[in-house]
Amino acid sequence: MNPIRLYYIIGYPRSGTTLLGNVIGSMPEYIHVGEISRVWKTGEKSEIPDRRCGCIKMIPECDFWVPVMQESFEQVKSETGEEIDNFRLARIRDRIIYEKPVNDSDKELFTLFTGIFYRKIQEHSHADLIVDSSKDLSYAKFLESTGLFDITYIHIVRHIGGVGLSRQKKLKKETSGGKVKLNYKYFLYDLLNWVYMNRKISIFGKGKKYHRISYDEFTFRPKELLMDKLDNDLSKIFVNDHTFSSRNLHTVMGNRNRFKKGEIEIRKDRRWEKQLNGRDKALANFFNKFA
Repeated sequence: MNPIRLYYIIGYPRSGTTLLGNVIGSMPEYIHVGEISRVWKTGEKSEIPDRRCGCIKMIPECDFWVPVMQESFEQVKSETGEEIDNFRLARIRDRIIYEKPVNDSDKELFTLFTGIFYRKIQEHSHADLIVDSSKDLSYAKFLESTGLFDITYIHIVRHIGGVGLSRQKKLKKETSGGKVKLNYKYFLYDLLNWVYMNRKISIFGKGKKYHRISYDEFTFRPKELLMDKLDNDLSKIFVNDHTFSSRNLHTVMGNRNRFKKGEIEIRKDRRWEKQLNGRDKALANFFNKFA
């Protein structure tokens, strides 16, 4: 059986993984599924998770995800005799993502399900390639370990100033002159973790099919950059150099922009340069050199 072709978008939270996935996944022969690793809902004892799909419907009412999930559950039961559902998948997934010990039987079951699940996505979408913006390095390692996928890793890196500002929507405080003051405890956590995670991802990508993309460069010249990096004819979806036609319908989890359809303009986001005070901006620019 041929390996499943996968673009895996990886990066730190709030780095533009959903937007990048929406653009690439709008190619006619591709499907963007969003942060598929997070579809399973911790603590919810149900067969199908009660989350919202990019088509606006809840997943238990979605014409795409219901048959994909039900057929996946049924095939696992047919092959192993074991019942599997959202609750069990979320429990195993959490142990994999947080790199906790997983017993062999659970890992074998999750591996079997994962292969079936992604093939059902391909079957029902008629896509040649799946775009997964799950972004976690630990989940990427798991997918690679299964041997079921032909994976191209797309590592997107956004300036830590933009990441820090975006991550503190509810914590930042407005000051005079349109500036904001960040919560230093959380900003310092992001500064250090951002450097650590992006370096780990870069090391992981060595010797693999791996592309590193700057979020700032991507928003400045999206069509030109992606055609250069991925060698794809993105003229099929771009109306002009900065506007693409989004046809994404069934993304799960991720930024709210996954609900937007039609022609979407990609704009360069420099709010952090205008809103951060001098000290915060200097810290961000200093740490940005180390990723």
